[in-house]
Amino acid sequence: MIAENLLKIKENVADVCQRCQRNIDEITIVAVTKIFPVETIQETIRIGMKEFGENFVQELCAKKEQIPDENIHWHFIGHLQKNKVKYIAPWITLVHSVDSISLAEELNKRAAQTMRKINVLLEIHTTNEPSKYGIRHEHTLKMAQQLQEFQHISLQGLMTMGPLSDNP
Repeated sequence: MIAENLLKIKENVADVCQRCQRNIDEITIVAVTKIFPVETIQETIRIGMKEFGENFVQELCAKKEQIPDENIHWHFIGHLQKNKVKYIAPWITLVHSVDSISLAEELNKRAAQTMRKINVLLEIHTTNEPSKYGIRHEHTLKMAQQLQEFQHISLQGLMTMGPLSDNP
């Protein structure tokens, strides 16, 4: 079932890439492992997935410990608290949810301790939903410029979550 679903997703991505004349090699599919057991992740690895996302630091660390494969790229996709950065900074591939300068400072500090650069996405709050995080869209350029000043984090792009709606 996982292999069939992944094949369908890859076909959909390829179709969209062809329609918008974009190179499919520029697209990264991230399997979100939230609520899934390690056995399911290992099955997904066997069929070729290498990018996995988790939204809780504790679960991410536990899964990384159980799957120590260095070819696996772990993404943090949830709201990240500064006091949790130390647990993932030595090995995280991409933090999808930088939403403050203080979080960027902590990521930069922890990355410097391990002599690495952490890739990040700047999270933009584009809805008025209080359950979502991110900076207000009008602060995007200023924050992106501020992130450029950090030596141990690398801004890779932007991230946002659309509104929860019955009408996609």
